[in-house]
Amino acid sequence: MAAGPGCSYLCKRLLARAQKRWPASGERVSMTVASGSPSAVDPKASQTRAQRMQDDRVSAVIVTRHTGQPLELCLRSVLGEPWIDEVVIVDNGNPVAVSSALRALQADRRDVRLVQSKRTMGRAAAANLGAGKATGRWLLFIDPSVVLQRGAVERMVCAGLQARSPWIMGGKLT
Repeated sequence: MAAGPGCSYLCKRLLARAQKRWPASGERVSMTVASGSPSAVDPKASQTRAQRMQDDRVSAVIVTRHTGQPLELCLRSVLGEPWIDEVVIVDNGNPVAVSSALRALQADRRDVRLVQSKRTMGRAAAANLGAGKATGRWLLFIDPSVVLQRGAVERMVCAGLQARSPWIMGGKLT
């Protein structure tokens, strides 16, 4: 897979490493949202929206550590996104009240899975822990301070379907 003209050196290295690890298409790929949504992509492909949603399950992975109000807004936007089938929340050393609220959320919803880290770890290690528990074809790593725009995940999946596998994508910062 060729990296685009706006791809940084780090992005090119990540893509090269991913190609060595997952050379065949159809493997699990990941997309990351730093903030906002990706640039517009025509979501009208040859398949219907319902067919694509069934084939392209998206698991959102959120690593939380000492997050407050922004986490609630993030979770509302993620749980309201129809393309996200599963939300994996990694509790990476939250206060007791936040951990209790996350356990209650998991008990109330089938699509929420809470992963408690045994010890506080770095963000990347915690993201890997959450990715290991995810079941979707697509992984969407979301920072707890991000509020997804409606339709952002669908545009990312449509862009991913047009890309060669493996691929990685970042959201538009606004």
